[in-house]
Amino acid sequence: MNDDEAQEFLSLGDNLEPNQALSPDSELFVDTAQARGSFSFHGLYQRLGVDPQTLRLLKAPDRRYLLFLGHIGCGKSTELRRLQRNLHTPNCYHVLLLDARSELDPQNLQYVDLLLACAERLCATLQANGLTVASVHLERLHNWFVQHVETRMTDKTLSTELVTTAQAGFDLPLIGSLLAKLTNAFKYNASYKDELRKVVRNSFAEFATTFNILIAEATRLLQQNNLGAGLLFIVDGTDKLNSEDSCRFFIEDVHQLQQIRANFIYGAPMQMLFESSALQQHYSALYRLPMIKLYNRDGSPGDPVARATLQDLVLRRVPLRWFDSMESVDYLIDHCGGHPRDLVRLLSSAWQTARQYRIDRAAAEKAVASAASDFRRLLEAKDYALLHRIDAGEEEEGERPELIKLFNILALLEYNDHWWRSHPVVQLLPGYRSHAAAAPPA
Repeated sequence: MNDDEAQEFLSLGDNLEPNQALSPDSELFVDTAQARGSFSFHGLYQRLGVDPQTLRLLKAPDRRYLLFLGHIGCGKSTELRRLQRNLHTPNCYHVLLLDARSELDPQNLQYVDLLLACAERLCATLQANGLTVASVHLERLHNWFVQHVETRMTDKTLSTELVTTAQAGFDLPLIGSLLAKLTNAFKYNASYKDELRKVVRNSFAEFATTFNILIAEATRLLQQNNLGAGLLFIVDGTDKLNSEDSCRFFIEDVHQLQQIRANFIYGAPMQMLFESSALQQHYSALYRLPMIKLYNRDGSPGDPVARATLQDLVLRRVPLRWFDSMESVDYLIDHCGGHPRDLVRLLSSAWQTARQYRIDRAAAEKAVASAASDFRRLLEAKDYALLHRIDAGEEEEGERPELIKLFNILALLEYNDHWWRSHPVVQLLPGYRSHAAAAPPA
């Protein structure tokens, strides 16, 4: 192999970043909807007042709060970006996508941080499109800031910076600048993050009222300038919250989230399905992105579209000429459980261990063994017993904390017809095999 070919093989690593959310315009993007069984956006479109056939906004709802749930790494971020592309048209919505992972701190996120960031994003979008908001629609937001934020801040460095901006006036660029400073403070200045949150929480009803005034005027301007028939916020990254923070954000603080009079789609972690009764009381609808189903519940092969879709996902990243055979591609697919990010991780691991610039069966097996070791460090003996019972159709009541853990670490996956199965790599571990060997014949 010459240097050019070797360099080409090494450059494949650029395609193997497992945590990358793909735009629908990316060369690596694969439409996985058909491979997920009954999944479609049809119901979600209708909830938002959108004709599923023409993708025209026929009747914008007064407000909708929708949750888009799924396992971490199952493709939610990519699908949310596909939603943004489909709906962001003059005849549909003006869509603002906020990624909490890159724009906020998902490890320490509260509703105050997010909604201020949404307000800042709206101001920035209006400015970027050359739209001017009359001062009458900004005055109350400016007054809220002066009366509640800058007068109650004890951190003098931040307070001085904010006061200087506040005193300059209250046109759109300056209001946007104020909100940007607050958002940056939430992200980067842990020392007074709690103080800022307390100040905003204590006057949140007034902030919500002023934000709603801005939203109404922004919607009118967007419609008037053919930039969207409605306004929609899509919030990604909130699925990365841990179980405790998820419950606080989506359930305990739901009334604050819903004081904002707008349409929202939030990414949410799969474990929130264990709170579905509480969620259904407060959210317009829950939409779930299932795993890609390679096999049916009885173990028979699933729809061939599922395997073909995952083959496409692999070969867009690593063309077939870099494998010893298609069988090695399918070996990796068989051990990913229909989980797109796990498949990319296995592929990346196999690429890293490949010899002679070729991904062969030995490299694929090493990748699977490495993934098995990762699971082995996370699982306890009782986990194997529960996973085997679930696989055998003997799930028991009263094991919610254990189930949440297994969902979080992806040892347990949910498919489109609401059945669960342990990850194929977990089934290779001695702890699981001991239970399988002890089970009576079916």
